[in-house]
Amino acid sequence: MKFSRALALAAIPCLSVPSAHAVWTVTNLHPGNALTSIAWSVRGGQQAGVIRDINTFQSQASLWTGSAGSWVNLHPSLAQVSGAATTDGFQQVGEVRLTSNPTQEHASLWSGTAGSWVDLNPAGATRSLARAVSGGVQAGSAEIGGNFHASLWTNTAASWQDMNPSGAVNSFVHAMDGSNQIGEAFISGGDHAGIWTGTAASFVDIHPLGALNSYGFGAGGGQQVGYTIFGGLSRASLWTGTSASFVDLTPGAASEAIAYGVFGGQQVGYANVGGVDHASIWSGTAGSWIDIHDANYLSTRAYSIWDSGSVTYIAGYGVDPNTNMAVALLWSQPVPEPATVAALAMGSLLLIRRRKR
Repeated sequence: MKFSRALALAAIPCLSVPSAHAVWTVTNLHPGNALTSIAWSVRGGQQAGVIRDINTFQSQASLWTGSAGSWVNLHPSLAQVSGAATTDGFQQVGEVRLTSNPTQEHASLWSGTAGSWVDLNPAGATRSLARAVSGGVQAGSAEIGGNFHASLWTNTAASWQDMNPSGAVNSFVHAMDGSNQIGEAFISGGDHAGIWTGTAASFVDIHPLGALNSYGFGAGGGQQVGYTIFGGLSRASLWTGTSASFVDLTPGAASEAIAYGVFGGQQVGYANVGGVDHASIWSGTAGSWIDIHDANYLSTRAYSIWDSGSVTYIAGYGVDPNTNMAVALLWSQPVPEPATVAALAMGSLLLIRRRKR
């Protein structure tokens, strides 16, 4: 999973704003030349991900701006396969396997075109992965001496910075929130979700008490999301900077769940309900869970969320029932005006009071 995400083709309670999540518009981003597609990230009006070309079967790093017709192929000319893991609205990062070395990933950076590709693989690294980008800083991991080290770059391979915590066998960064990085490190015999602030020594272990393993996949607004393993099952997880802040987001209807993205106090991922993955959104608690699965697809997952100020966007994929293949999806919904939210909240409180009488 860690090696192939970008390249893989596989105080008022929540009822106070019931219509805020009532209707989502789902846009199919799948371009006509794709066999499969996934949108991993949405930010700044862009969606980043990967398609598999229907003719060459190559995985190709991809960029969209809201429609299938907007698709841009980021696949570099020197690459055998490529994939984009995320975007900050300006730069995109992911991995490339070069034709000259098709078995090893190279962390990669783009600025909206295939020709802008920059190889971030540092000197001495066997392979590397880029999973996060923000304000000209990129984060991921690099394999050094057979082990993966959490890593930072600033636009060049030579700028590579080793962030592997002392005592960690392997470490990975998957997301960034300003100067904070989120991921996990293999410590004391298990994977522990953790947070960095730009250096190896800054690592803070947020592994929940009693968990077998934990993983950090998303960060935003001082919140971190991912999943933990309890009793052999994946539990969607939320933190606010410490192990003690852990919140299990897994709804009661789900056997397992994972959270991948967070923005503006909302978290997205999926919950497995009745054996089917359902794209999901939360607002900080398991009870706030809202199922945004589109019944036109066999299963759905949400990976990233972003709010433009007027519209909330969620990137992910659904499995097409006609082809049984993944297709990139973009959910969107207007952000309710503050007055509308207040009115909905007051209406709900009045309803509660009336029911109590």
